[in-house]
This record gives sequence, structure tokens and C-alpha cells, in this order.
Amino acid sequence: MTRPELLSLILRLRLQKSSFPAEKKDWYGRAAQALCLSAIKQASSAELSARLHSPNQIRPYTVSNLMPDTDDVRSQASDPTCFLRFTALNQEVSAAMLAAIADDGPLAVEQTLNLSGMHLQIIDVAINPDQHPWAGVSTYEQIRDQVRLSSHHQPLPIRFEYYSPTHFKTTIPKSGSAVPLPHLVFGSLYSRWQRYAGIEMPASLQDFILTSVKLEEFDLRTKEIDTGRFPRIGSLGWCCYSTSDWRSPCWTALRMLAAFAQYAGVGKETAVGFGQAFAEQLIAR
Repeated sequence: MTRPELLSLILRLRLQKSSFPAEKKDWYGRAAQALCLSAIKQASSAELSARLHSPNQIRPYTVSNLMPDTDDVRSQASDPTCFLRFTALNQEVSAAMLAAIADDGPLAVEQTLNLSGMHLQIIDVAINPDQHPWAGVSTYEQIRDQVRLSSHHQPLPIRFEYYSPTHFKTTIPKSGSAVPLPHLVFGSLYSRWQRYAGIEMPASLQDFILTSVKLEEFDLRTKEIDTGRFPRIGSLGWCCYSTSDWRSPCWTALRMLAAFAQYAGVGKETAVGFGQAFAEQLIAR
């Protein structure tokens, strides 16, 4: 297989009972980011880890919050089995993450992680969807080709599931939005695709999003997260986006971006747990 540009890595974890926290936190996003970058430093290079942590960039990776390992990943589980998900958007970061899960790597099975004082043993690692539905390995060309060849070239909406609070930057200084409007969702994905994919999108794509894509149905709730700095408010739930011009090449391009969301996340601060999002019925597996 071609060296993967896109990676979604699942670490299944068991909380060691001797390290149960006195008070469980809602949010471990920054601690998970620190753990991910530390593993990359050990398995690859300190220079890459520092570069990934530098501010003011479109980051080529995402990190999840600590998630319950249940059939419904949105439920609140008391089971001490849980998981973290790390994703990569280019070959360099994918290679570093794969090195970290190799034998004796810092993220290999049976290693113990320290997440804000909790000791978590890695009991399994997944990179393929048959191991975990959130796992995956791909390239930008594969996403493009699979969407083009998919049998779903019909007027089906694009349905997104937002599994962690998702929020967006707005044009108003020091403000944001928790409403996943089409131009915010697809604009977020488009900027990441443009930065890392090397595959051009239609020149009229942004105009198409503004004029021809609508938020059709949704079931959303908001959640406030105290990150230790200042609160963020993000959306959880699902949305359907539709168009009457579904034969347009721009709609196919949006389906590519939606498939890309599995790796890229949606919205702001995806490197610290926000914007874990997936689109349904886009690529025939």
C-alpha cells in the first residue's frame, strides 16, 4: 500500500483501579494532546513534536477527549475501559504515529499511559475499520476516487454526527459559533484539504456552499466545556446538509470533504478534543 497520508488510530485503554481519580474530569483534551506529542517525540523526533505544538497553524493531526468504549460512544459509561483517538493528515505525522505503536513504542500494546494522573494501560491498538469503526488508513487520492466511484450519486443528504463539542471561529473578534452551518463546516474542512491534500477542488466551491447547500434537518444540543482557560460551547448531535443541485461537481467535492472529516475533524481546536465528527453513507466499503 502507498504510504498513508491519513491515519485514524484508536488506543483502547483500561483504567488501572489503583489510579481511579478522586473526581473524574469531563475534559482531557489538552492532556491527550500532550500525551500524543510526547509519543511522537519519543518515536520520531523532538523537532517534529515541537513543530506540531507551535501556534497559528492548520495542524496536521487531531486528538480526541477520553471516550467511553461502549457500543454508543456518545453515552456516559462508568466502565473503566475507554479509548483515545489520534489522527494524522500527512505522511510525516502518520509515519510518526505508526512508529509510536510499533513494538516497544510509547503507544504499543501493554504500555501504561499517564493522563492527568490516571494510569491507563493500552489493551489494544486499531488502525483499520474492522477493528474499530473510527479507525482508518487512507490517502487523499483514495478518498477522491472512492467518492467518485461510490454508488451514492443520487440526491441523498450528507449527514454528520458530532461526537464531541464542535465550535467555529467567526468574523467577530473574540467570538465563536456553536451552530454547524454549511459554510462553517465545509469551510473548515476545505481549509485543511487545501493545506494538505494537493488535490484541487472546483473554483466555485465556496460560492456553491453559500448559495446551494442548506442545513436540512438536525438534532443538536450544546455543551459547555471548561478547558481550564475559558469555557467553550460546542454542538453535539447530528445534522443533514442537502442541495437541489446534487449533480454538480461541487456536491461531489463536498462529499469528499465529508469523508475527509473522519481524519480532519470539524471546526476549531481539533488538536485538543473538539470537533470529532463523522459523515455517513459517503464511501462504499
